[in-house]
Amino acid sequence: MEDNTLQTVFINLFCTALGAAIAKAAFWVRKKYTAKHFRNVFGDDALVPARFHVVYGELKSDATALSPTVIKNPTASKTIDGRRAVLLINEVVAISEMKSAHYINEAFIQAAGSGPALTSDEDMKTRVNYSGIALGSSASNLKTADIIDAHGRSIIMAMPDAFVSPVTNRKLYEKRPNHDYGLILKINPVQFQDRVQIACIGLGHTGTMAAAWYLANCWSKIEQLHGNRVFALIVEAKQGQAESARIVFHSESKDEAESAADKIVSGAS
Repeated sequence: MEDNTLQTVFINLFCTALGAAIAKAAFWVRKKYTAKHFRNVFGDDALVPARFHVVYGELKSDATALSPTVIKNPTASKTIDGRRAVLLINEVVAISEMKSAHYINEAFIQAAGSGPALTSDEDMKTRVNYSGIALGSSASNLKTADIIDAHGRSIIMAMPDAFVSPVTNRKLYEKRPNHDYGLILKINPVQFQDRVQIACIGLGHTGTMAAAWYLANCWSKIEQLHGNRVFALIVEAKQGQAESARIVFHSESKDEAESAADKIVSGAS
């Protein structure tokens, strides 16, 4: 009887240990699989803690441009537990870029195990040898401007009111009312081909957040479409609903963009 009891205990312990080992192995395989495909979109630096940057546009407070009254020291206030604190405003960050950074940070923690470094464009303005994601348009983010100037114009053009073909400036998608549009643009800088630089650009605030949300949550779909190659991808989202983003155009070259523009013209005629 004791032998049977010991045998049962041994079998239970063995099965428990085996189950734990299988679960651990499956987790390791799944993690390696995810990392491989994540790296195709974001590059090798995405898997190294603090080597990949999310770059936001650092804006300076300019109260005199907003009011006829000259305010030498613009402030903001916040009340916590009945106590009001007055803070001097030196730096302003667009809320759309902060929400976009949050989307991307969550994706990196889940897929790579650690979040990227959050850095201002002013701190990065002299750097070319880096991997990262620039948030916002070229009007608000120096690194977005660099990405577009470096290689982006060969795939797509970002205009103030539309994303267009770089050859003929023709539209690449049909705009719908009450919708905003965002561009995800990936390049490898000419001087440092092992680096990956991505810009998330919106025509409006929703567009920027929609581009970042889609990149963060649908990167596996992007990897299926483009592997580890450079690309331009336009998403459409309902105003105020970044998470409604869907692809309306994607391309890896200006020739593909022109082909898409041709189809829109022929469809309208």
